[in-house]
Amino acid sequence: MSQSFRINTNIGALSAYSALTKLNAQSQKAQLRIASQKRINNVADDTSGFNVGKSLDSKVRIMESAQRNVGSAQDMLATAESQLISIKDMLTGIRAKIADASNPVSDNAAIAKDIQAIADELFSAFSSTKFNNTSLLQSVTNGAGAGFTFQTGVSSSDSIDIDYGNVSGKELVGDASTTAFGESSFNIDDYWDPSADGGSGASIDPDSGLYILQDQNGTWMTYTKDRGSFSEVSEWWSTHTLEDYAFEEGTVWDYFDEGNNATTSSGDISGLSSAVATALDSLKNVTSGTISSLSLDGLEDSIDASLGSIGNYSQRLDSKQEFLTSAISNSKSAYSRLFDADMGLEQLNATKAQIGSQAATSMFSQMNFAPQGVLQLFS
Repeated sequence: MSQSFRINTNIGALSAYSALTKLNAQSQKAQLRIASQKRINNVADDTSGFNVGKSLDSKVRIMESAQRNVGSAQDMLATAESQLISIKDMLTGIRAKIADASNPVSDNAAIAKDIQAIADELFSAFSSTKFNNTSLLQSVTNGAGAGFTFQTGVSSSDSIDIDYGNVSGKELVGDASTTAFGESSFNIDDYWDPSADGGSGASIDPDSGLYILQDQNGTWMTYTKDRGSFSEVSEWWSTHTLEDYAFEEGTVWDYFDEGNNATTSSGDISGLSSAVATALDSLKNVTSGTISSLSLDGLEDSIDASLGSIGNYSQRLDSKQEFLTSAISNSKSAYSRLFDADMGLEQLNATKAQIGSQAATSMFSQMNFAPQGVLQLFS
């Protein structure tokens, strides 16, 4: 008995139905890829390709973050570099002032005040140079002391440690406790015992031997190193303050309290290397007689060393920026080949499946009615 006389199961129609189902699925997949522009819309489309592509996508995102880190590091270094160059220019100006002071007819007192004014600006430069609240020229919390670490690759271990302030032997920053222009205090009694005279005192200008004292009645007096007689200085005191004089340890004192303590109140800047702090203090406390003894070599060496270090780090960051740009581009290209749909090819597949679906539908219809031929046997 031939297949054409079996009507309980229409094998031919079922085969046509199966072919039609496959063609419809192919058409739908091609249309979905065109609509989404993605070759892989779920894991079943390409399991291995999906895993590889997602791994690439993750790495691309991390590298893009690393690229932003590199950009931030470059901007931070550019900020520090700009200020250090400005500081170097100010030091050049101070050297010119020192040269002017060597002229016998120069006004060294005015020159000393000019240098002190520049020292105040140096104080501002070191204390206020920040990048998003990160101190760039001080070893303080969120500062340059321990350096800065930036992740510059996919792995957390792929990073760069930037430490331009601690060039060996020429450190710019130091311990947070190192202070320039600092607020500190001393007790007058540690330097001179005023008990015999019933007053208090401290050496203000050890070179000239001038002492400023206050007696028990609060009257300010002068006293010379040879312990000569006292003389009232109320008229002198009306036009002068202790800020006009430097104590023998190089600190500017502006008042004595009742406990015989002298304290500065001019503000401070911490977190510098001891050499830098000492140099800044000498500039702040310079007098007409100490201009020639100023030494800027150590401070300028530290500035130059930091600038050189910044230049080296900038070169490294430029290389990392170039590499990351290339790596991101190549990774995106590989991801695209896996996930992005070829629109031309998918349109071709969609058209092919649609035509096949129409033909299969027609054949399925014909084969579905084929068993009707058996009815002729009963006529």
